[in-house]
Amino acid sequence: MQKINILIILLSLNLSLLLGNIVIEYISKEKSVPPKKISNTNIDSLLINELYENGIKQEWIDERKTQRKNSCYNVTVPGDLSITSLLRNLNHTLQGNDLKFSTIELVENGKTKFEFFENNGNKFIYYFFYDDLLKRESAELSFLINISDDEELISELFNSAVPLTFLIRPSENSDGLIKKISNTTHQYFVMLDDKIEEKKYYLDLAYSKLRLKAVIEEICESFVECKYFVLDKNSKLARSTLINFLKEEFSKRKRRIIYLDEFKEITESTILVKSKFNYFLNNKNEQHKIVIYDFDFISLKNDIAKSLKRGDKYLSMANLF
Repeated sequence: MQKINILIILLSLNLSLLLGNIVIEYISKEKSVPPKKISNTNIDSLLINELYENGIKQEWIDERKTQRKNSCYNVTVPGDLSITSLLRNLNHTLQGNDLKFSTIELVENGKTKFEFFENNGNKFIYYFFYDDLLKRESAELSFLINISDDEELISELFNSAVPLTFLIRPSENSDGLIKKISNTTHQYFVMLDDKIEEKKYYLDLAYSKLRLKAVIEEICESFVECKYFVLDKNSKLARSTLINFLKEEFSKRKRRIIYLDEFKEITESTILVKSKFNYFLNNKNEQHKIVIYDFDFISLKNDIAKSLKRGDKYLSMANLF
């Protein structure tokens, strides 16, 4: 009986080992992805397209004739684009393909040679030259974020690669939000409108001028880092006969009232949000001050990353006033 039990245990172990080897072999096959092989034409197309996506114009790329069948290009790089950054993007584009890379900085000629080749010997050579007089065409944008109560969304915004300005409405919860913003590279503006519920921040038109001064003082002390306060022109406050008095009182404290209609609004369906954003990107003749809801801004995350790669500039909102 004891021998039978030992035999059963041994058989079970063998079966377990056999199944384990099958699973390991299957996983290994799954993970082993052979490098992609693409044609010479496709490789050139991939690289040229990557240059365009980095803001390189077609006229800055000059194809050189060689005696062999190698592809060879001279690429003029504008002064606002790092060659190191450009090479990193080119490498990333070709990852996963059956290619080998080589990068040489030819200091004596003021150029960088980027060479890669296939196992069959085909070579692709790019020479990069700096020209400090050249600049990429770029749009200039700045974002004022109309925030919701979604803390997870706000935390994601804090990690934004572009500078943001948050539009805060004074409340009992605004102190905590301000502290969080102060620990980032971002800024905030304060919204003054008819919807403020916190009494100490509410500019009631029935108040005397003396009491209004006290409220303004409270607002400025509570939001000490804020230099700009936003008003909707359609609000009772903005249409009041006291508006000039309020502006003067804020000005005395080195603060300024600005109007919401000074910003270009993006708020529609996701498709229209992207369409409006692209319109601003294509209009490079002016700086665009944009007000947008937090969830709409998040929907533009990939578009903004591509835009940064092309050389578009994202500015701090406070620097545009």
